[in-house]
Amino acid sequence: MSASVEQQRNQRSVQQHEEAEEIQHGPFPVEQLQASGIAALDIKKLKDVGICTVESVAYTPRKDLLQIKGISEAKVDKIIEAATKLVPMGFTSASQLHAQRMEIIQITTGSRELDKILEGGIETGSITELYGEFRCGKTQLCHTLCVTCQLPLDQGGGEGKAMYIDAEGTFRPQRLLQIADRFGLNGADVLENVAYARAYNTDHQSRLLLEAASMMVETSEEAQFVDVFLYSEFSKLDFGILVCMARQMHLAKFLRSLQKIADEFGVAVVITNQVVSQVDGSAVFAGPQIKPIGGNIMAHATTTRLALRKGRGEERICKVISSPCLAEGEARFQICGEGVSDVKD
Repeated sequence: MSASVEQQRNQRSVQQHEEAEEIQHGPFPVEQLQASGIAALDIKKLKDVGICTVESVAYTPRKDLLQIKGISEAKVDKIIEAATKLVPMGFTSASQLHAQRMEIIQITTGSRELDKILEGGIETGSITELYGEFRCGKTQLCHTLCVTCQLPLDQGGGEGKAMYIDAEGTFRPQRLLQIADRFGLNGADVLENVAYARAYNTDHQSRLLLEAASMMVETSEEAQFVDVFLYSEFSKLDFGILVCMARQMHLAKFLRSLQKIADEFGVAVVITNQVVSQVDGSAVFAGPQIKPIGGNIMAHATTTRLALRKGRGEERICKVISSPCLAEGEARFQICGEGVSDVKD
């Protein structure tokens, strides 16, 4: 075999490896579909409805793409074909999946004991739900994560930015400054790296998700943490008795949008949820049962569910309720001026 032929094969192998790397890590801006013959006007129509990446096109059901005004059925099929060539959608080996999961980043919570039961911290690429009663630590944990996601990788961070969608008006920038001091970060830089939006209703919150996806495509640095306070009006419903189908469908659609963001951008999505008291037959002996709002739709949509409750003083307790890879367990943590930390006995 001649040296030139061997060199060509080596170059081809390197090129294929680079293409595989590119496909694996994405996300691709939706404008990249123009190279496959998709018109710029059709790409604009995709972006107008919040489809900003090739991954988003590939993950969106065909029937939803057909509802976009001005894009014909033939164009939809062409767009899907072009997107699936860039985004692999078929089978892969378990070993390849394992290798991909080894690259997942765990964002520290600020508490070593809490990180221990989470096997490192909050996982990127999935949805983590925090639920519990008032003053159980949900908001303070989210404030801490807004800072820790900006830490270097070797310190348990993601070297990224944060997005915070607040439905209850409880976000306080001064808390971030206090937490930043603890980790030796510049307070002004920390605040600059957190994009904040106040959500006033569920429809507004959904629109903010579209804006968030667009921002993550355009920014040069990838966000590693997205925090969302879910529907506060759901607290007025007892889902064990009264099921509002319209709101449950809205919730399911919203959660699918969150999962798409986690899949497309590889970010950690954290949602906070309220609880309701439900009385059943055992209430006579054990008292009312505390359950998270949202029913089965919420339970199936989230990857990891964490229940938070009050302890003594500033002590809080976190319990792993469900997770595909975490064992059930509890951890104590403390809320102090510098955010979430280990309990000081």
